[in-house]
Amino acid sequence: MTELSDIELNVLAQDLTIKGTMSLLNASRQTVYDLINSGELSAYKLKRATRIKSESVLALRNRRITAED
Repeated sequence: MTELSDIELNVLAQDLTIKGTMSLLNASRQTVYDLINSGELSAYKLKRATRIKSESVLALRNRRITAED
């Protein structure tokens, strides 16, 4: 099982940008938007910016790790 680094845990203390989500999930921009549109990631708009709920990123990451085991 992959452990989260201290930096990743600190980032997850707040909601994430698309770029931050791309980095944590090792995914493309299009994949992140596809995950949002499918409901696998919970997101909201903050003015013109999209923010992704850190809890949903962590849950998705955990589901992926569990599926690999």
